[in-house]
Amino acid sequence: MITSFLLSVKSWVVEALMWVLRFIIRMVRDNPAQAFAAFYAIARLFGTTIQTGEKGVRFFIGRADKELDPGYHWLIPLLHTVKKVKNRQHTINLTNEVVCGADSLVWCVDVNAVYEIESPTASIIQTEDAARAMSDIAPLACQRLIRARNREEMKDTVSLDEELTAELNRQGAIFGLRFLHAGFQSITPTVESLRITQLANKSRERLDALRLMSAEVPEPAALGLLGSTRQLVARERVRRRRDLRRIRVGR
Repeated sequence: MITSFLLSVKSWVVEALMWVLRFIIRMVRDNPAQAFAAFYAIARLFGTTIQTGEKGVRFFIGRADKELDPGYHWLIPLLHTVKKVKNRQHTINLTNEVVCGADSLVWCVDVNAVYEIESPTASIIQTEDAARAMSDIAPLACQRLIRARNREEMKDTVSLDEELTAELNRQGAIFGLRFLHAGFQSITPTVESLRITQLANKSRERLDALRLMSAEVPEPAALGLLGSTRQLVARERVRRRRDLRRIRVGR
């Protein structure tokens, strides 16, 4: 009895499969475009394609279990999901970043950094947007680096670039990134910092001038000549014009 029941189930299954096959053949023959679209949609449910220049991360019920290389990969619908990232070089450009050095001088720096995604899993899990995260971290790395250096140490740009690359690699490893190169495109002092750095040279020049003038005129007169500014000269011109105006009015 059991054998006859199993044979009847088997024949029913075979007939059902044959009916489905005939239905598919009829649909393909009568509506080829719709059939192709249906097959494509089903294929999309059972797999995904990773393009060249991309990396994929497969998740099984919400947990990352495999990194996918370029090509077609089979998936289990509803259980597998895939997220993709661009596996190419990315660039970060920071312009006019204002940082303070160890000797309290303020600098304007321009930074350029090139990185690539070394671990797609970490870049997807640790942050939603690795590029935005590094754009926020890079200025902090520059500030820590410049804050530990004085004006003389800022001249060694080679070591500055090497330390910046190492610091960004240390920070980027959290997000699965590897920096190929990072460097300072320009390091310039602000206007106020430039004025402060030139005070010593100006003071020495004025001291030398005072010594030369003291040999010809009394020292108070030499100090008065060196201490005069354009503002005093302008005031003297205004006073003369006012006196001339009074003389003309008196006439």
